[in-house]
Amino acid sequence: MSYISFSQNTVSSGTLTEYLGDIVIKTIPITDVEFPYPLTTGHRVEIEVPLRSSNILSVTASISSSPIVVTIPIKKYQEVTGGAPPQIFDSELMPEIAYEGTSATLGYWYVKESATHTDITVVIGQYVSGDLDSIKHDDNNYYVVRSEPSPNWLEGWTYRRPVTIQENSGTNLVDYAVKIQLNSGNFDFSRAKSDGSDIRFTLDDGTTLLTHWIESWDPVNQVAVVWVKVPNIPAGGSVTIYMYYGNPNAQDASDIRNTFIYGEDLEVDYDGDGDIDNDDMTYAGWQIVSEYRGLWHVEKPGVCNSISYNWYYGSQARGCTYNVGLTRGYIVSPYIDLTGLNVGAKLRFYTRWQIERWAWWGDYDSLYVQIATDSTWNTLWHRDCNECPGCQRCYTTHPCWVYDWHWEEIDISAYVGNRVRFRFRFDSVDGAYNNVEGWHIDEIIVRPYVSPEPSATVGPEQSRIATTSVRISYRVSNPDVLKINFTYIVKYNKAPVEIKVFMWNYSSSSWVEVSKETYRVANTEDKYQVITSRDGYVSSNGLYYYDVLTGQWNYRTVLPTPPGNGSFIIYAYGYIYYLAGGSSDFYKYDVKANKLMPLDSLPVTADDYTVGVYDGSQYIYVLVGTTGEFFRFNESEGWVELSTAPTVKPVGMAYDPDRNVIWVISEGGGLYYYNIASNEWEVVDIQTPYYPRGQGNRLIYYSNFLYHVRADGTREFIIINLSNL
Repeated sequence: MSYISFSQNTVSSGTLTEYLGDIVIKTIPITDVEFPYPLTTGHRVEIEVPLRSSNILSVTASISSSPIVVTIPIKKYQEVTGGAPPQIFDSELMPEIAYEGTSATLGYWYVKESATHTDITVVIGQYVSGDLDSIKHDDNNYYVVRSEPSPNWLEGWTYRRPVTIQENSGTNLVDYAVKIQLNSGNFDFSRAKSDGSDIRFTLDDGTTLLTHWIESWDPVNQVAVVWVKVPNIPAGGSVTIYMYYGNPNAQDASDIRNTFIYGEDLEVDYDGDGDIDNDDMTYAGWQIVSEYRGLWHVEKPGVCNSISYNWYYGSQARGCTYNVGLTRGYIVSPYIDLTGLNVGAKLRFYTRWQIERWAWWGDYDSLYVQIATDSTWNTLWHRDCNECPGCQRCYTTHPCWVYDWHWEEIDISAYVGNRVRFRFRFDSVDGAYNNVEGWHIDEIIVRPYVSPEPSATVGPEQSRIATTSVRISYRVSNPDVLKINFTYIVKYNKAPVEIKVFMWNYSSSSWVEVSKETYRVANTEDKYQVITSRDGYVSSNGLYYYDVLTGQWNYRTVLPTPPGNGSFIIYAYGYIYYLAGGSSDFYKYDVKANKLMPLDSLPVTADDYTVGVYDGSQYIYVLVGTTGEFFRFNESEGWVELSTAPTVKPVGMAYDPDRNVIWVISEGGGLYYYNIASNEWEVVDIQTPYYPRGQGNRLIYYSNFLYHVRADGTREFIIINLSNL
């Protein structure tokens, strides 16, 4: 035997040792041979070893030239009688030369086939006319179904929008008044009544009404503020309610009294005498106290800058002033119960005032808001001739302050757990310079309060829904359907209409939406829909898929960890699993949702020659290239290390469902398989008739054959007939 060096003009020598089990039978000396020139990439060396004994079981030869050591298994072929040996290997040529890094995957053959209609059934709606033949041809024979109105819709209303309430304080909120702000970006004011009186709110069931109050409604400037009492909002969670509008026959349902802990807008004739005055407010539990020439009273809309009925400290008879000399007085609310609250509270009121203004000492023309749980009054808020934040300077016969209609809000959380009253007190202090308007108070509210408060997001508009659902069954002889082309003609007499198409997924036992379109005009339209059920995927700096029917690549998303040597991607039931070579990062990509998610990292680094394979039902198997470490993965179990492979540098790995094994070809041509049931590796007693080199998973199993692409600068791929092994 010749022992050949991979360096020019270098000679080596050694011995050949024969073994029988663990017993050395014979050691054969080797003759030194000088190889005349160095071997370059692509050359093939054949070494013939004459065997001197018929009992030799195997021979191993080692070729070394520092630092390279290559071990080559040498097989002994037994004499065969009774005919030629079975053919194990065959080869074919590809159209292109394949190089290192080439990967191979199983493809699909595309064959056109007509489907047969087998059944049509009404799922939702009322059958009118037609039969199975009605849907088979493009003619005037239609299968007709009358739509069924949605049961979870408020009767009489045309439009609604979902409103998502997000709790932000970490507190379970009960009967909390949530502020909802509308504008041209989240609401179409032209679809509602001009005063907003057709606004309604319901729970997520679409029919259970919620109490609300309209603070303001301005369709000209397209802004509005509405408060809604929401029964329950979980801590840190969210709830969805519906806002309905578009009912010209609806009456105003805005209700300040039942939306808040306490609400009073002075708009109710409590005593039923046909007008609204002081008697009504006394009837509702308010007290009016004139300490000295007091002027508090209920004023009508449009009088002395009043917008609506309100409490007013001033006199129309005195020219809308409090110019009566020294004057003071107060009004007192009824008791308000704060004992059942698990959150804080705020007092809120709508107000306007005009008082005298002086730059020197004294607090003339003072305004007070006070609170009491018994007979002791504590001041919450105070304004006077010197202290008037937010006020504008004015001048009558003397300097004055004016603050037009606006909201004032005071935190009263310190009084939660008590029954409280409020007192609004005016004191001119002296009788001079009182020829100014005075003080208005309206829309007095006590509401629950947390910080930060819940936020409200108004969703897209929905129209009144009437639904028709028809199930059509087809039969095809080929179960491996890649793409379905079908034409449907739909007539409808209402608009807009949304048409959805679903297909039944037998693997997941569920209906999958494959098409959805909305048509704005009632008409008859022809629609041609193409559905693709299987695509090929490929990884680069981004993730792309290749449509095998259109022949085009399509970009999907960027990969957070760039691929390197040892990367692979595997498709399994609507997901792509991606292992980033040169790292241990492992990801799952949801094809339908176009979402990439990290998974548990591979316990070791996926280095050069790392390959992966899916067993078609449960596990992904990974063989680490230069160490032979072998793992399996699924999301419930994570990574599990299995028996170490008997080889390194795999150039192909494929799952064989017929034998429930995993085949591996290594660089050097060794053929191995992993028995999944026993967790054991086996070495096959044949060697490929070539020396495969270079990275890339190039092995495919299909129907009892292995197909391996050489990828060593040739067009050849090898076919291994496993039934002849």
